[in-house]
Amino acid sequence: MTIPELREVLLEAARELKQYETDYRAKFATIYLTLVNENGEPVRINQSNELTIFSYRSAADDLGI
Repeated sequence: MTIPELREVLLEAARELKQYETDYRAKFATIYLTLVNENGEPVRINQSNELTIFSYRSAADDLGI
């Protein structure tokens, strides 16, 4: 699967979750991916081989506005 294809699959998953947004919250989400090079060999994306994305908080959230 190419990275653009993966992006589209993740966007579709996000669209599917829309139906639950009024009644539920996510406690956490974990996605495990193995990225490979053109020869099919696993590659490291960075030193820790991990990517952590934190939820966005605005200044208004922090200040309770």
